[in-house]
Amino acid sequence: MKKKYQIRTIAAGGLSVFVGGSATTFEIQEIDTGASAYYTLFGADFGVGFKAGGAQGVSSWTAFQSNASIKDFHGYVIVKAASANLVVGVGGMDMDFITGPAAGLKINGVGWSTGLGASINATHGWMKYRGD
Repeated sequence: MKKKYQIRTIAAGGLSVFVGGSATTFEIQEIDTGASAYYTLFGADFGVGFKAGGAQGVSSWTAFQSNASIKDFHGYVIVKAASANLVVGVGGMDMDFITGPAAGLKINGVGWSTGLGASINATHGWMKYRGD
């Protein structure tokens, strides 16, 4: 006679090594005038991490200086990021503009992040101005 069984999960965890794609929206604001512009970065992601419910990178404002105008922050960029979140956590970001009008610009930021999880990743991709 066959016996009946049932199963349940008591605890779980994991680690992933990933290669994927992403689309990230950034808002850049000129502090003196308040003028802002939106950009979308379409990229390939490489990294390790775990997350549940989705985790985001640095969500708070990061100040930087540049001679570029508000519409000039597009081109090929590399973004390296790390975050640790339990609903609200902390993250860091390093963005390098390789080509385009702002080539040579590096933005380093640390701030709050949202979601649940932890990750370290690098994104290579093209950032596009979403105006006009």
